Amino acid sequence: MNRNSFLQNLIDADVVNVRQKVEIAELFSFESRNRFSIQTENGSEFGYCKEPKLDWQDALMRQFLGHWRNFDLVGTDNLGQKSFRAHHPHRWFLRHLDLYSPGDRYLGGLQQRFAWFEKRFDYLDAQG
Repeated sequence: MNRNSFLQNLIDADVVNVRQKVEIAELFSFESRNRFSIQTENGSEFGYCKEPKLDWQDALMRQFLGHWRNFDLVGTDNLGQKSFRAHHPHRWFLRHLDLYSPGDRYLGGLQQRFAWFEKRFDYLDAQG
């Protein structure tokens, strides 16, 4: 799979599921780096997304602030080739992710919308 097929999966999909990979340490309230599987609606994986490994200060901020902090995620295809970068700015309510190409061109964003029992996001293109 190459970068074009990763982007083609995103373009062709009506629904994209992003599943967080939970680690054992998180069961004991220890925050580890976020890792996600990117799947089509029928459950086949076509990419991954994770926080890059950073220094001890970032690990400390993750423990105390959780998702209420600024952080970046790196998206890859199944072969590990970088496909996008997502930036999570600080937000108190309704999360938002800014999406960038590997060349740091702004692609758009994901904006959380209110839902009672699950997290739902809308994709906004570069024009909003």
